[in-house]
Amino acid sequence: CIRDRRTSRAGLELLEFMGQGPFEPDHLDIIAAPNHDAAVIELIGGWIGNSRRRVVRLDGLMPRGRLARSLPRADSVTTHTCPTITVPRDMEAWIAARPGRMRSTISRGRKRLDRLGARFRRVDPNDVPAAMVRLGQLHHSRWGERSALSPRWADLSAAVGAGAHTGQVAIFELAVDDEDDGSSLVIASELHFDVAGRRFFYQSGRLDTKEWKASGTVLKYWVLADAVDRGIEVLDLLRGDEPYKAEWADDHLDVVKFDCGFGAGRAALMLAGLRGRMLDQRHAQGRPTPQ
Repeated sequence: CIRDRRTSRAGLELLEFMGQGPFEPDHLDIIAAPNHDAAVIELIGGWIGNSRRRVVRLDGLMPRGRLARSLPRADSVTTHTCPTITVPRDMEAWIAARPGRMRSTISRGRKRLDRLGARFRRVDPNDVPAAMVRLGQLHHSRWGERSALSPRWADLSAAVGAGAHTGQVAIFELAVDDEDDGSSLVIASELHFDVAGRRFFYQSGRLDTKEWKASGTVLKYWVLADAVDRGIEVLDLLRGDEPYKAEWADDHLDVVKFDCGFGAGRAALMLAGLRGRMLDQRHAQGRPTPQ
């Protein structure tokens, strides 16, 4: 979905994806009924370009999708790489083909965490709200105020809860159960979305202590094994160039941030770009930033 709202400056209209910003939605496009692609593309393109005071900023756009084909020439395009894993049919063969350090981390981590009583589980849809609370605590304990998502966690939880019974929300946990009092300590958690034969890794959290070392890697191994069992074809790690993704991924899929403006909106984008380049240059030269 695209939202249209008026900016606080110069009365410009801003078109952007719903959820854009801290939620970082990816792989976004428009949906068209069979044999109606051309008509939809023409209508959307006409609507987007029907204002002379409009700025279009679409972050997470599929670069060769229908929406991209309906857009005018861009004033700025930034590409984000989304590493992907082709889900194997044989996990043991897949592990054997990994780099030695990764194989060792998974093998030793699984054995050690198993001895400590850690067990893998896919959260039941009825327990998703509680699982989101646990994931939020793990996420915030690791990232604290550096997380742009923490202030919006309640909104994310509401959306995830609404989709929990559709089969498109998957939360996985590594947990240690206390047989005496029935409590459970979650040491690592991941939130995924399963859509159209693909699994999308969205968010994670873990206890960052020596005792539970490698819990994140071991959990991701079990998530991939679950994808094998369910016939999922691709595990998409979404945007980001974190080093661990390069160890897991065997392919990638790009998304883009597309910016364009119409009339006064184009002038505003050009001025914003010029200011951004000036600030980058000042920063590189160690000069103070004007307020």
